[in-house]
Amino acid sequence: MKSVRTQFMVVDCPSLYNCIIGRTTLAELFAVSSTVHLKLKYYTPDGQVATINGDIAAAR
Repeated sequence: MKSVRTQFMVVDCPSLYNCIIGRTTLAELFAVSSTVHLKLKYYTPDGQVATINGDIAAAR
């Protein structure tokens, strides 16, 4: 299992996103994001690939 320390800036504003993760953090986690498909793929602690899916209807 890999842990990565990252810093977040909290902003009080209406947004479709819960958080925005920067490129360096994505690289450290070996994660791949697709803004076109609203998906984020990453490795789980047991080596499997997991996918987080965005809500296309809410993004429109």
